[in-house]
Amino acid sequence: MQLSSAHTIMISRKIRRQDQGIIMELPFTLPDHVADLTVDLKPTWSPPYVVDFGVADPSRIRGWSGGARYNCHISRFQATHGYLPGPLNKGIWSILLGLYRLPPESFDIEVTITWRQFCPQWVKGDLHVHTLHSDGSWTVDETLDRVAKAGLDFVALTDHNTSSQNLSAHKPSSLIIVPGMEWTTYHGHANIFGVPDPLPDWRVANNDDFDEKLASVRAQGSYVSINHPFDTSQPGISWEWGLDRKTWVEIWNGPWRPSNQAAVDWWQTQLCKGRHLVAISGSDTHGPSTLVHHGQPTTWVWVPTPDTGSILSAINDGHVFITQDSYGPELSMHCGPYIVGDTVTESKNSTVEIQVQKVLPQDRIRLISQRGVEMEAMIDDSTWQLRYSIADQMFIRVEIHRYRQDWEFWLPILISNPIYFTQETGDES
Repeated sequence: MQLSSAHTIMISRKIRRQDQGIIMELPFTLPDHVADLTVDLKPTWSPPYVVDFGVADPSRIRGWSGGARYNCHISRFQATHGYLPGPLNKGIWSILLGLYRLPPESFDIEVTITWRQFCPQWVKGDLHVHTLHSDGSWTVDETLDRVAKAGLDFVALTDHNTSSQNLSAHKPSSLIIVPGMEWTTYHGHANIFGVPDPLPDWRVANNDDFDEKLASVRAQGSYVSINHPFDTSQPGISWEWGLDRKTWVEIWNGPWRPSNQAAVDWWQTQLCKGRHLVAISGSDTHGPSTLVHHGQPTTWVWVPTPDTGSILSAINDGHVFITQDSYGPELSMHCGPYIVGDTVTESKNSTVEIQVQKVLPQDRIRLISQRGVEMEAMIDDSTWQLRYSIADQMFIRVEIHRYRQDWEFWLPILISNPIYFTQETGDES
């Protein structure tokens, strides 16, 4: 994770004998997006005198060392013994000083407080995996280990019609774990993200019943994606509940195949109609396979801070591109302050700036709008960049393709969501 340089403040206080027996608070304010916090108190007293030490966040006491130690470190996933890891929410925190046994003379204490913040950044993950809680081969812990080894930052556990994977205990992980469920009907599959137990009864009788349950999970704060909508490899897994609802669309499921291309073609048609539909991906990994692996494909999300809520909100805003795996390529695409998923409100004479990294010579890059392929170029290095002027485009998105010698076929290695422009017309549902 990308972190800012350290920010340090110091708090001094004079301690007097008459303060003995109280727990003194030394307040300080943490800003948004703090990644880790270190507090260090240098003792200026000697035994038999005792000052106890702890830290409180805006809602609770976060940890207590007593007189055993006078420093602590807290981050989302790790903390000094006696302190709780977890989010470091903005607001008023406090150093707690338990003035247990004080010397007769007054003395000064000084506390050093240091924190680092998350920088806005791309995080990468897999939004579609299975475990032993449905038809997967691995436990949750084994799945998390494999996802982490694939170089990912987050994962959604999306077992079929169950939420037990979200509620089961697992060992600590550096991954951001998105609660999920693959809503599996005999007329199509959809992933539900963000709520640990979103759908107590997942059975669907008809379209009205589907819409009622869809409204229910959304009311709880969940997000929904249509999975592999054109996959006909097995009965009942292609989408038959209608494609006119505003959901995310899994255009890239597992290894590239014709059903993925059909999803991209359908998505392109919807973009041309003026709809703003977010495209995502998922590996749909179940177990050992020569072709299906965690993080293949990978969904990249631009977030202000790497946590579940920020990831899901950013996906919903379309701040997403998809790659063949977690190693790239990497894309920077913006029009002034606007990035993929955004709508440029003053697009006259605008320029889209595109830079890609971790590509190979002979890869092909395409800029695509409602008119089709606007331009295509052969990449000649490991990086590539372009400034492209906007005229009357409704949107611009990027695809990069690579020739596979073993298959004798061009395959996509990157697909971005679009930047939209105000020339578009039509329904944005």
